[in-house]
Amino acid sequence: MKKGNHERSILIFYNNEEKGLSLPINNFMILFFVLIFASLIYTGFDAYYKQKEARDFYNTLSATEAKTYSLITEYKDSLNRYSKSLKEYNDTIKNISYLIDYNNNSSFNNNSNNDNDINKTLNEIDRYQKNILTFMDVSSIIHKEIPVGWPVAGGGRISSGFGARLSPFTQEKSYHYGVDIAGPYGTPILAAADGKVVFAGWKNGYGWFVLIEHANGYQTGYGHNSELLVHGGQQVKRGQKIAMIGNTGRTTGIHCHFEVRIAGDHKNPMPYLNARF
Repeated sequence: MKKGNHERSILIFYNNEEKGLSLPINNFMILFFVLIFASLIYTGFDAYYKQKEARDFYNTLSATEAKTYSLITEYKDSLNRYSKSLKEYNDTIKNISYLIDYNNNSSFNNNSNNDNDINKTLNEIDRYQKNILTFMDVSSIIHKEIPVGWPVAGGGRISSGFGARLSPFTQEKSYHYGVDIAGPYGTPILAAADGKVVFAGWKNGYGWFVLIEHANGYQTGYGHNSELLVHGGQQVKRGQKIAMIGNTGRTTGIHCHFEVRIAGDHKNPMPYLNARF
């Protein structure tokens, strides 16, 4: 053995044998095993904490999804009740109008019966009005978050509808993914609902174009503008001026090309234009 050279070994004995097997170990091997052991401990703790973080995140996500689902369900139920009450209210208004017309055109011998019918109908109207007032909060949410009403200030005129049509440029079959609303040059374009501007700039075919993202997966697009009044990332409110009507891009006249999208799918904007809340 050389001076200063210290060797270590591990003795392994089999059963009751006096002579065992000697396995020499140097400092490098000891350090190697220590590092292996330390890395195993670190890996174990790291895996534990990552698993805990993943579990906590999953629990939080599940709670959020459950809350969102509950709100959507409550929203849909309230909207259904509101729609039902509104329909009953409209039917009752028609009924009382009929009774009033009938009363004016009939003899006065049945005035007492007619008065009773009218009073009964008025009581029904009062009841329906109270039901409708119960859902004013829902109406407020719809008014802010769902794109309803006309995006062109003052209304405008539909110059081209949604769906299949002959292209005004090629006279071949094409599909129109929005509606064209004609109006005087420079008329303000209004945001159809509260939301965030996700694009405001030049887009091929659309000219100066604005795309707004709303709640519940809705998006609205406004094309062929002469001027943009908003920028990407900006929060906007329903009825806020976002652009001016024009004829930029590929167009045959002055109008606003208006689109409604849900989860990326183009929808016919007409029901939203005609909706009133």
